[in-house]
Amino acid sequence: MRYKTLPYTFQRNGNYYLQIRLSNGRMFKKSLLTDSYREASALMVRITPHVPFVKSLATPISMLDEFVSNLILSERRGVKVPLLPSLPIVVPAEIEGPSAQAEPENVLTLSDAWGMYKAEKGRNWTKSISMANERYIEVLFVVLGKNTDVTAITKQDIRQVMEVVENLPKRVVQPYRSMNVQQLIDCDDVPPDELVGVEAINKHLKVYKSLFKTFLTENKDILMKSPTDGVVAAPSKARFGAYSSAEMKKFVEWAHKQPDGWLKWITLLLAYTGARRGEIAKLEKSQIKFDEDSQRYYFLIGLC
Repeated sequence: MRYKTLPYTFQRNGNYYLQIRLSNGRMFKKSLLTDSYREASALMVRITPHVPFVKSLATPISMLDEFVSNLILSERRGVKVPLLPSLPIVVPAEIEGPSAQAEPENVLTLSDAWGMYKAEKGRNWTKSISMANERYIEVLFVVLGKNTDVTAITKQDIRQVMEVVENLPKRVVQPYRSMNVQQLIDCDDVPPDELVGVEAINKHLKVYKSLFKTFLTENKDILMKSPTDGVVAAPSKARFGAYSSAEMKKFVEWAHKQPDGWLKWITLLLAYTGARRGEIAKLEKSQIKFDEDSQRYYFLIGLC
């Protein structure tokens, strides 16, 4: 399923998120707590007028964050929330000529840091390793921005990048093979068996740690502390097993058509619980329990 898009938003697992790139290169993101285009559109009608002030940092991020939270709550309660207070526009007494303009601050951008890293570390890379590393770093560029000051990148930024990585589809199959990184990130509802595996997730993080911790922090002393410290790769969301979701669906449909008996119920137990054959063989009637709250039966396993 493809979802409609709204300016200053993106979607993750169907839900709409507010996304504003600030003038300092940072990114502000906040969930709108809805997968409804109509609800998200109504929220953005109220939020969009404030975006220019937020981007220029004239409106504090904390103020916008509170405003959006109250707005979401009010929409659900049917209560109107006043707009953020207007900020005074400061008009300079005189317009100074180009000669009086402040010199741009000399910062090390993410792109330049990667160039330095490759110049020293990439001399012995094979072509395949070089191409793979460029793919991994491209995700970082797209999410955080190539021109972001490396000293401004935080652990939360890296976690945000890793969250994006965990939801990427595999590039080796169509239609993903012909997509660029931005298109891959924008993919919604990727089937679990088409998501990247744990090995690919770890390779992304390995490159990021090598850049920030080993190179920029330990070798060059550019960073006091690496933003990758404490960040771990989450388990892959891809499903493991010998059968795909479509194949398992066929097994379940077949089992439901069978008469009551051991073959029907063992097949269904295998499909729904993921238990091994030996574990199912040891199940006893006394382990079947009923939960009053959820009104469901369940197996009580592993307490002996």
